[in-house]
Amino acid sequence: MIGPVVIDEVVLPITGVQLTAGRLRITAFARGPLPRIRVAKYAVHGNDGVVVCRSTRDGDDYVGPIDAKDTMSITLELEVVGRTSNPVGPVRVNRRR
Repeated sequence: MIGPVVIDEVVLPITGVQLTAGRLRITAFARGPLPRIRVAKYAVHGNDGVVVCRSTRDGDDYVGPIDAKDTMSITLELEVVGRTSNPVGPVRVNRRR
């Protein structure tokens, strides 16, 4: 495992990392059921548990709840300065039934 993204106390495994256009693009994946989660604030951890970066954005962006038959893919685009990230990126909810 590369490490997890922790969003609103929900731990999502990282499934992909890309370096592109001077940014770090991280993809995390989860399978339901999941409660409604606030996606504005998150932390990216390494596989050793150490925080690599935290989001700096504040807001009331929510996704979910996610049903047991659903999956969720989250893409985070980060510009990292020190251990703080400047996030930009969509949250996609993929429903499979």
